[in-house]
Amino acid sequence: MKHKIKTTGFILVICLVILMLLTMVVMRSMQSSSLQHHMSDDLRDGIEAMSNAESALMAAQSIIEQLSNYDDFDLNLDDGLSVDIYNNAWKQVDWQTQARSTENGSYVIQYIGSRILQHENHDSTDDMQVESMEGFKITARGVSENSQAIIFLEVMFYYSLSAQADNQLLGRRSWHRVGL
Repeated sequence: MKHKIKTTGFILVICLVILMLLTMVVMRSMQSSSLQHHMSDDLRDGIEAMSNAESALMAAQSIIEQLSNYDDFDLNLDDGLSVDIYNNAWKQVDWQTQARSTENGSYVIQYIGSRILQHENHDSTDDMQVESMEGFKITARGVSENSQAIIFLEVMFYYSLSAQADNQLLGRRSWHRVGL
């Protein structure tokens, strides 16, 4: 004699629960992968923007080294050169009209005046050398190619026309990352 087994749908419920759990695991894995992809894109954009800001900073340093006088530094920033009138140039400057542009970034240079610096004389260990150096604040802006990251660098640069001078970047680095 054959016995009929009553099916109540218990196996169907178990299969649906297992399928639902597998779906949740796959969804969580996809979300994690998507997050990692976005994080790596942000990191790449930040590195690219930092590189562009560094490039603009080096261009500004080169401009300073080519100056023969400081007559171009005035209260007007239309040419990317001014006296020290901005505390936070990275926020206050109109980067489209007031900054000097390079291939990969832009910059403004602010003349902050002469400074007397004292340092060891390289020829003698006992003597201290006093030297007058011109001070500049360079604010450089770098943007990633897709404009998703902006980096600002602010640097104090002291420069002297003297051949023995140790021209130097001081106060290096104050930088601000702005995510778009």
